[in-house]
Amino acid sequence: MEKKTLIDRDTLFLYFDGRLPEEEMARIMDWSMESEENFALLLKERKLYDTIQLSDDKVFLNTDNKENAGTKRFNFSGTALWRTAAAVAIIAALSLGFGMMRLSREPFTAMNTISAPAGDRAQVTLSDGTVVWLNSGTTLEYPTHFARKGNREIKVDGQINLDVSHDEKHPFIVHTYLADIKVLGTKFDVNASKEEGTFETSLFEGSVSVFSPDGKGKAISLTPDHKVMLFGGELCLREIDDYEIYRWTEGLYCFKEKKFSQIMKDFERYYNKKIVYTPDPILEKEPLTGKFRISDGFDYAMEVLKLSLPFTYTKDQETGTVYIHSSGKR
Repeated sequence: MEKKTLIDRDTLFLYFDGRLPEEEMARIMDWSMESEENFALLLKERKLYDTIQLSDDKVFLNTDNKENAGTKRFNFSGTALWRTAAAVAIIAALSLGFGMMRLSREPFTAMNTISAPAGDRAQVTLSDGTVVWLNSGTTLEYPTHFARKGNREIKVDGQINLDVSHDEKHPFIVHTYLADIKVLGTKFDVNASKEEGTFETSLFEGSVSVFSPDGKGKAISLTPDHKVMLFGGELCLREIDDYEIYRWTEGLYCFKEKKFSQIMKDFERYYNKKIVYTPDPILEKEPLTGKFRISDGFDYAMEVLKLSLPFTYTKDQETGTVYIHSSGKR
């Protein structure tokens, strides 16, 4: 009688976490396809693995640096991995699913979804060592571990800042609603929100290419200190004229020549507020330039703006909604 191959739980958990050598990963994939019994056991252990992840309490590590106040870092090392927590400043919604098993030697990959709610930022390190910062209101989809073959691919809606680990054999692809960004290893910022109709990719180091997901049109190649932005319905190449606006990863909201209405829109995201404001010609007349430490709070920022603009604001104590009122000419 042929002796059955046995795979212990600890080995399977390391497999799900993507921390086994390639040869061992392939061996487990072969084992899972030997029989329906093996495949069913693999799925059973995967469900247990996900349950343990979601019940662990060591996901969040506070940063003591005041510059990073209001930020939580995700700890993806060791046995303590993910938990959705409501009792901390940032809430990360992790959606773990493992979909359909591909009939190949490539192991299936769990897809994670992390959302940084309004008023918070998040940082996550991917399995290849790539570091990703998520700005307020941003959603990121990424695999638990990248496949041995092909591209490293993630999907984003919102704003992220990346330091991508260099790997010529496995290009890194960022998918957005409007265009995709392809890199080998570099530092850059992506701001792409389908709801707001915004798209901008800014390059700090290395090189990236921006191209249409359907393959139509010519790819736009970027060199450092340049950005591709959506303007008038078309993607345009521009020089980066202000690096201060990318300091959101440090907990700073910096704005340059922005109208009051645009700043209020940003405040909704950064301070998790619903702001009711009908654009007023007096308040919209002059663009504003400034900088706020987000951790100083909404009221502090509003009081500073009141020094330059004639307005007042009130809050609905039940809903928390903020109403902006123009005070007339100044």
